[in-house]
Amino acid sequence: MKGASLAQVRHLVVANDGRSLIHAVDADGLEIKIEVPDELVRGLSTGPERVLLFAWSLHELPEVKPVAAGEDRSTPAQQAPTEAPAEAPAAPSARAVEEEFMTLFSRMTESPPRGPDHEPRRGGPLEQLFGLMKPGT
Repeated sequence: MKGASLAQVRHLVVANDGRSLIHAVDADGLEIKIEVPDELVRGLSTGPERVLLFAWSLHELPEVKPVAAGEDRSTPAQQAPTEAPAEAPAAPSARAVEEEFMTLFSRMTESPPRGPDHEPRRGGPLEQLFGLMKPGT
């Protein structure tokens, strides 16, 4: 499950404890609240010109096998090697990683967001600018 939303920033609370709160509301009235490091938002203001582009995805965590009593709890790095380690695969190039990211990110924008009546919502100029909606949809 994944999605993206463009929301107007309503409140920006800069705290002195190292983290600040961004509170934004999208066109459907859904609220997005996130905490970010103070230095990233210090000096910024709210208003119609300030928007939050929020992309998210939910994933299932793999099942973790519980450790039985008396079982060795050390990590493989702590255990004595019994055979020669396999050669690690080559890391992908930065370009390949960027292309894969853009392919995955573009999938999020293929189906238009839907309003409360389950009809496609018409995108405004900001949503079109950020690629969340195509013109005329």
